[in-house]
Amino acid sequence: MEITIVVVIISILLAGVLTVSSLTHTARIQGMIKEMNKIKTAIDLFEQQYDDLPGDMSTAVAVFGATDCPDHATFGNLDCNGDSNGTIGSIYGNDGMTGEHSYVYLHLQLAGLYPGDFTPHTYSGSLRYGVGEENAATFNTDGPTGYYSFWAAKNKSLRYQMNIATIPPSGSSNLEKPYYPALRGVTVGHIDRKIDDGKYNTGLITAGTGMGATCDGSGYHSKNIVCTMYFSEER
Repeated sequence: MEITIVVVIISILLAGVLTVSSLTHTARIQGMIKEMNKIKTAIDLFEQQYDDLPGDMSTAVAVFGATDCPDHATFGNLDCNGDSNGTIGSIYGNDGMTGEHSYVYLHLQLAGLYPGDFTPHTYSGSLRYGVGEENAATFNTDGPTGYYSFWAAKNKSLRYQMNIATIPPSGSSNLEKPYYPALRGVTVGHIDRKIDDGKYNTGLITAGTGMGATCDGSGYHSKNIVCTMYFSEER
C-alpha cells in the first residue's frame, strides 16, 4: 500500500514537472513569435519613414551621423551606408552590397524603432561578415543562444531573409556564420503553423539544417532533429 502511494506521488510530481517544462517551452515559442513580429514591424516602420530598408539605406551617415553610425574601422567594404537596392545585402554579392546585415539593428536603434546598443561586429580575417550579440538580436529557446540575423538573402527578389539560427561551435572554420541549427524541429513546426502555412519548404517560414540541407516535414514533429529557421519577405 505504501509503495503504491509513493509511486502515485512520484507520478504526480513528474507530471507536474513535465507540465511546467511544456508551459515554459510554449512561453519561449510565443516570445520568439512576438520578437519576430517586433523586428518585422520595426523594419516596415523604418521603410515607411526613410523609404529605405535598414542596412540598405544609402543615406544613413547623412541622417544618423558618422559618429553614431561609423564605417567599420578595419574593413573598408563594411559601411554604414547601404546601396538602396531594396534588399538587405548579406555576404552574397548577388543580393546587393555585402555586409548590410551588420548594420540592420544599428539603423533601427538610431531610428528609435528597436531597443539595444548595437555596433558593427568586430572580428578579423574572413569573419568580417559574421554575426554576434553586437550586431544582432538574440534568443534562447531550445538550448544554444541564437540570432535573428539577416545574413543570407541570396537574391534580389527578397526584401530580406532573416536567419534564425546560431553560430557553429568553437574551432569551426565557419565560426560566427549563423547557419548552425538552434531549434528543435517541433519548435520550428509550431512557429510555422502558428504564423504561416505549416510547410517547411514554402511560405514566409522555411527550414533547413544548415548549408542548404532540408529539415523536412517529418522533422516538424521531432524533438530530436534540429533546424535552422528562415523568415523571408519578398518585395
